[in-house]
Amino acid sequence: MNIYKYKFPLVCPVNKLKINYKLKIISKETIMVELIASQINSISEYLHEDLADAFFAKFGGVQVLTAHHHGIDIKTIRGEE
Repeated sequence: MNIYKYKFPLVCPVNKLKINYKLKIISKETIMVELIASQINSISEYLHEDLADAFFAKFGGVQVLTAHHHGIDIKTIRGEE
C-alpha cells in the first residue's frame, strides 16, 4: 500500500479567498509524485467536492481531501476503505 500526502493552496471560485488543502491518496498502485504535483498545479479554482471528484477520477485508490474554509472544516472521502 502506498500513501501520498500533499498540501496546497487554491482560490475559492465563489469569493476568491485562498484555501489551504490537504490531499491524502492511498493506493495499491505507484503514482508518480510529479503527476500529482502537476495535476494540482494546473488548477487555479475549484469547488471542494468537484476537486475531490476530479482527483479520484485521475488517481483512484482511497482519497481524503480536507480544507478549512470560512470557519468550516470540509472533508471528502472518495473510494472504498
